[in-house]
Amino acid sequence: MSDQNEVRPIPRTALIGGFLLIITTIVFAAYSSFTGVGKTQITESETVEQLDLFFQDRDDGSVDVIAANDGTVLETLKINEGGFVRVVMRGMVRDRKARNVGPEVPFRLIRRADGKVMITDPAINNRIDLEPFGSNKDAFARWLKSRTPSYTAESEFSMQQS
Repeated sequence: MSDQNEVRPIPRTALIGGFLLIITTIVFAAYSSFTGVGKTQITESETVEQLDLFFQDRDDGSVDVIAANDGTVLETLKINEGGFVRVVMRGMVRDRKARNVGPEVPFRLIRRADGKVMITDPAINNRIDLEPFGSNKDAFARWLKSRTPSYTAESEFSMQQS
């Protein structure tokens, strides 16, 4: 037989070193977790606007977006519309169902003083920051009253003509 097929054991010092590295990592992680040393805190700016919303499925496959305070239908998302809103809300509803929470508590749409928009679920203390999704956040932000105007090429052209 050749030496190439021979199984060589892992050196004992390498095993001890690996074990010590794992133990040290766990100790430092636990220390940081308990003491707060090394943690990064992100402070949230003040809430400047919020709107409680219900999302109600209709028989034809569309979804009504309803203001919880007065029952006004803000928008009806037809079957092929509102893909981003549908995906986000489907995930949030799935989280509610997994915790046996019904649709009685409205979702909350929030705009912070720094302009960030998020959708929260007060029923299960869940939230999704919409900033990382770029312009998709506007799919939600449009329901807030004091939103920044969105300009299209047509509106820019008409502003230059006046």
